[in-house]
Amino acid sequence: MIDLCEPKLTQQQALHQWFTPAWAAEGIIEREFSWLRRGHRMVEPSCGDGAFLCAIPGEVEALGVEIDPAMASKARASSGRHVIVGDFLQVPAADLGQVQAIIGNPPFQADLIAGFLDKSAQILEDGGRAGFILPAYILQTSSKVEKMSEKFSISQQMLPRNLFPNARLPLVFATFTKDRARSLHGFLLYREAQEIRAIDKRWRTLIDQARETAGAWYLVVLEVLASLGGEADLESIYSAIQPRRPTDNAHWKQQVRKILQNQSRFRRTAPARYAVEHKLVAA
Repeated sequence: MIDLCEPKLTQQQALHQWFTPAWAAEGIIEREFSWLRRGHRMVEPSCGDGAFLCAIPGEVEALGVEIDPAMASKARASSGRHVIVGDFLQVPAADLGQVQAIIGNPPFQADLIAGFLDKSAQILEDGGRAGFILPAYILQTSSKVEKMSEKFSISQQMLPRNLFPNARLPLVFATFTKDRARSLHGFLLYREAQEIRAIDKRWRTLIDQARETAGAWYLVVLEVLASLGGEADLESIYSAIQPRRPTDNAHWKQQVRKILQNQSRFRRTAPARYAVEHKLVAA
């Protein structure tokens, strides 16, 4: 159980149910989903009493999913939209259809949120977007974000914690766009942190502790080239630095190339092949 509130929890809080205020749902739609038009379809999973269903413009087709029959009835009555009674993760994708938007406030449980994202990837059309109110800790680990970014471009914005009475966790609104870019916005050093985790431990330690005006990667490149006989091609250098698994992101390789292209310290002996300057070796 996640400690979300003061010691005495209501039933809704114990079930991780945090109903979105109407003004907040309207603001999110206006700020993040104003591009929705007639002919578009959206789903609000775990819709509760239907805050987002009510905020969506009437010309946009909208569908709710809610596991609690009483809440589903309220959402249906307030929004006039069709609401499926059931678990969003168990409802067949064919019953939901392909959609351009998924908007909601899922239960604040990591495993459920991961499931919501997997299901979103199934039913979103290419270019479609899911937007969720989330506890910030869901996006605070680089390995988790890297896994999410295998399917989405991701951006996040801070939300006021007092959006929900007595909430103690920082909140964000995160958008997950199903595209090929797989970009991250609002995630400083996340990809770099994953890259550093993937390289050999001895180089990781050196990069962490380096205090070098030529750049943190300089000592690594110098030692790697020395271990390779003072001269090597780029692929051999890359393999020596990251022997286990290649990373999809090339940022660390760019850092290595930047160091190698400093002609006062290294020289290019052939296309994509470099050597340590003799004066450095002699030193």
